Amino acid sequence: MSFRTTVALVVIFALLVGGFWWFEIGPGKSGGGGLPKVVEADPLSIQRIEIVQGDKKVVYQKSFLKIWEMQEPRYNVVDSRVIEVATVLLSSLQAPELKNPGPNLAEYGLQPPQFTVRITYADNTTVTLLFGNKTPDGQGYYLKKEGEDKIFVVPVQIGDPVLDLFRSPPVTPTPTPTRTETPWPAGLPTQTVTPTWTPWPTLTPTPYRPSTATPTETPTLTPLPRATLVIGTPTPTPTPASR
Repeated sequence: MSFRTTVALVVIFALLVGGFWWFEIGPGKSGGGGLPKVVEADPLSIQRIEIVQGDKKVVYQKSFLKIWEMQEPRYNVVDSRVIEVATVLLSSLQAPELKNPGPNLAEYGLQPPQFTVRITYADNTTVTLLFGNKTPDGQGYYLKKEGEDKIFVVPVQIGDPVLDLFRSPPVTPTPTPTRTETPWPAGLPTQTVTPTWTPWPTLTPTPYRPSTATPTETPTLTPLPRATLVIGTPTPTPTPASR
């Protein structure tokens, strides 16, 4: 089933539920006529959806690639198809009006609201929807458009897909790479590696060859004369007579 077919079925289902609520259950049972339009816009023109509950906020923004991304509370990749279904529900929102509501908005969970849904369009205009408590039978939500006094009753089949963007964001999990090992092909023998011993190289001795060089003559040393030591009175040497 294609995404466009899914969206079309969701819209048809939402209109059928709204019509059943109006004519059979809701306060418009005896009023007749079509359902009041709470929001009427082109779903493709929705660029940003902000949902606030207390001090917590979730923001979805359409990128320049026309892909929805979560911007707050942190950036995340989301399933754009889930956001597109919510934009269709929000852009053609019809719901029966609560007849003769009491003046105390807190009775309906609208002061303060349980959820605040702010829609931003391509022309930077915004629409703010205030979601209150569920109805006593649990089949709808009290809803008020900011700046208006009317209180509507939105079927849960329309309210839940929108509020679930806050309660259960459609974050796409990042796949964790799985390590795969390639098994040894079946039928192939296991190779056994046998170490090869390399013997030490054999040394061949070189035969002795006599030297043919002319031997150098060794000089003969002549001993010095020994000195004679005479002990006693030396004999005077005669002096020749002069003439």
